[in-house]
Amino acid sequence: MRFLREIFKDNSPIIRYYIPFGLMLISLIWKFSFIDYRDISMDEPFTIYHAQKDFKGMIDLLSKGEPNPPLFMIMMHYWIKLFGLDPIAVRTLPLLFNTLTIPIVYSIGLRFFNAWTGFMAAALFVLSEYQFFAALEARTYSLLSLLVASSLYFYLIYLNDVKNKRAMFFLILSNLLLVYSHYFGWYIIILQFLFTSAFSKSWKNALWGYLPVVTTFIGFLPLLPFVINQFLRKSKVGTFLMPPDSSQFLNELYCFLNHKSVLYYALYILAAAVLFYLTGLLLRSVTRFRKELLILFLWWMIPYSFMFLISAKVPMFSSKYILFNTIGFYLFIPALFSFLFQQKFRWLNYLGGIILLAYMGINTEMLPNTYSYREIRKAVRFASEYKTDNCIFILHPYWSDLLFLYHYDRDVFTETNNLPARMKENGIYNVWGLTHAKQVVEANPGKRVILLQDGIFASPEENLFAHFDTIFTKVDSGFFPQITHVRIYNPK
Repeated sequence: MRFLREIFKDNSPIIRYYIPFGLMLISLIWKFSFIDYRDISMDEPFTIYHAQKDFKGMIDLLSKGEPNPPLFMIMMHYWIKLFGLDPIAVRTLPLLFNTLTIPIVYSIGLRFFNAWTGFMAAALFVLSEYQFFAALEARTYSLLSLLVASSLYFYLIYLNDVKNKRAMFFLILSNLLLVYSHYFGWYIIILQFLFTSAFSKSWKNALWGYLPVVTTFIGFLPLLPFVINQFLRKSKVGTFLMPPDSSQFLNELYCFLNHKSVLYYALYILAAAVLFYLTGLLLRSVTRFRKELLILFLWWMIPYSFMFLISAKVPMFSSKYILFNTIGFYLFIPALFSFLFQQKFRWLNYLGGIILLAYMGINTEMLPNTYSYREIRKAVRFASEYKTDNCIFILHPYWSDLLFLYHYDRDVFTETNNLPARMKENGIYNVWGLTHAKQVVEANPGKRVILLQDGIFASPEENLFAHFDTIFTKVDSGFFPQITHVRIYNPK
């Protein structure tokens, strides 16, 4: 333990460069080995498809109800031009964002606390199942985490020295990129306003502290009408999510550490740390409390709690949406332990931290089949085996078209000007429900029907299977986890 204590106390190149680089390299190689383990699915095809459009086409999506700002899609647009549409190509971009987050998290711990805090926080980030999934999903969430970490790093520097123009510049840049990557970035901007109000030493410092917030707001004005429209729309019609039950508040914290037993272990360490800290108080051998520790706690606890509470009215408490809170969470845990285990008890911090990482690693399950798992490639391959010159594909629900096309025909998938016409030419129809499906069948008499449907719909207006089983002869069927059903029908 003395050896570890000396290593993580010495501000050497090993601490400043080699350790974060090593963590980056381990994470990159580990996650890249899984990059094509999962099929392109969920919302990935939507992002990939629309990223092929020109700049105007991507911006027009905002007026059509696209819930996310355009930054990630614009980045993906140029990435696709360079590297193409294959899964490895489109997923390498979010993997790079995830990898770049590691040294920033490490640097926050190193600069404002100690090297052990930086190492622990970065290691927790690397081992996180949620962050593992986000690193390999062609969506904006790994970029959001990167920018939350960057914003936190430069904010803490700027809060302590408002004359630091370099910190101010990169804070403003981080904040602007943050709110252009996801609207939830505004939680971070609001927190900065509150912390500046609470911790500024003078009103002049406070005015300088508000400057990045005001600049971010001004820079965001072009998107403000779309945000207001989205909020009004979601408050009226709701979201696809269900309001969380009371247990989900803790359940998601369990998942932040991969398993509830890991969180329990962290709480056991916390209880022991409090006892040793109280002992230090009696011996008058503890250092003073630092505001950065409180900021780390509130950096994740306020948005996490607010998102949980507001989800009773406007559901938004899902693993992807709350993912950005892991940045503050992973930093807060080791920072708190380092504060509580002081002086002669510091070796317990190292021991407890190593056991915590080992326990989290043991409970790490990379891309489990219970979480957002789809066997789309197998489903499309199965359906394609029954393709004839006299057949049509019916896709249900309506928005499953891009998911199917990505795996079925990449040439059709690249059609960004008139996709419905191109699909019709190839006998592919996405339908809203049973009435729409009947119209498609009537317009294509005597043809084999290959039906792909995500899930089972009990409503008579949505139950395509019951109707098709009656009017057609079922040739074959297959189910592909978690929700894709394929049925092949011939005319009677």
